[in-house]
Amino acid sequence: GDEPALRLTIKPDPDRFLGKVLGKLDMHAGADLALHWSSVTGLKVEGGVGLDVTIPIDRKLGPIVFEKLRLRARADSEDRSLRVEAGLTVHGELGPLAMTIAEIGATAALITASDGTGELGPFDLDFGFKPPTKLGFSVDAKVIEGGGFLGIEELDDGSRKYSGAAAFSLFEGALGLAAFGLVITGPDRFSMLVSVTANFTPIQLGFGFTLNGIGGLLGINRTLDPVALGEGARKGQLDAVLFPKDAAKDAERILGNLDAFFPELTGSYVFGAMVIIGYQKFIEARLGVVITFPTPLRIALLGQLHASLPKGEGVVRINLDVVGILDITAKRISVDAGLYDSEIAKFSVSGQMAMRLAFGRRREFLLAVGGFHPAFVPPDGFPALARLRLGADFGDYVNVGFEIYFAIT
Repeated sequence: GDEPALRLTIKPDPDRFLGKVLGKLDMHAGADLALHWSSVTGLKVEGGVGLDVTIPIDRKLGPIVFEKLRLRARADSEDRSLRVEAGLTVHGELGPLAMTIAEIGATAALITASDGTGELGPFDLDFGFKPPTKLGFSVDAKVIEGGGFLGIEELDDGSRKYSGAAAFSLFEGALGLAAFGLVITGPDRFSMLVSVTANFTPIQLGFGFTLNGIGGLLGINRTLDPVALGEGARKGQLDAVLFPKDAAKDAERILGNLDAFFPELTGSYVFGAMVIIGYQKFIEARLGVVITFPTPLRIALLGQLHASLPKGEGVVRINLDVVGILDITAKRISVDAGLYDSEIAKFSVSGQMAMRLAFGRRREFLLAVGGFHPAFVPPDGFPALARLRLGADFGDYVNVGFEIYFAIT
């Protein structure tokens, strides 16, 4: 894993003088150690040692606040180098606009010269700019309020990953906008995924139906993963695509889901459109269609149903996610659905379903609502499903539940 085999944490005693001085200092060091013994070469030690120190500053200079300074150092035994990073986090406010820049600074590397003659005797010294790890901003004005962030991450292959999210409310909530983006750039690598949604005051469509929102999705060098998208539907996570519920507070999860649903694939493109349709103010359906082309050629229909009947009393509350995918390249159709956070007359309702249909040379069909008989062994790749369950709690000690399933193969 990524965790070092050995970790050292320094926590000064707050009752002593050193603790009073360094009480807010966050310092830890990690080491990955390997021991090798040979009758010819003897004992050899390999590994790297790292030091990570965060120093709180909390000093204000005009509209700018210097919040903290992070110092990182790592010794690498492979190229016999010492690398040091210094990153400063600052926060500033200018009228209704506030901005935070996290860990911007400089890097220095002391590297052993290959020929033994470097800038500093046997060493070379290299300085560089350290880009910030995150840029955050917020605005609070009469017409618009909201904010967002842009995260910057250096990947192992030398590429750089930009991930960002923003959410705004305009005209006292009459219009809400949310945007999410993932961009990866490198010498031989580029991909982009952008999602934009808008919620607004319902527009009457007639017969009690309203249009509550629209959205779009665009991906370059991205494709659609049926397995990840099906799992997202069964777990009730399609809001990452179909109008996130809390874009500002849940941005990290939403970006992670988008990255998993639409992974990188060179030469593939993704396009999607979404709408919100309401009925009588207590039923809302969020619908979307996503196409990935040219290869693989896949069409996905996504849906979320949120219902509360009658309005305000919560006698019936239904939350359902469903996705159907037509994979023209692989000649397969899949459907996945999940029922969550639902109740009927104080009885909780939950469960999952999945369907798989292959119409190529190898024909197969499986449909399961709540799973299979325990003695049946489904084919590889078919997901494990939670039973369809109706349950109720009577106090702290009594719970009654009914579980059922239905399956055709």
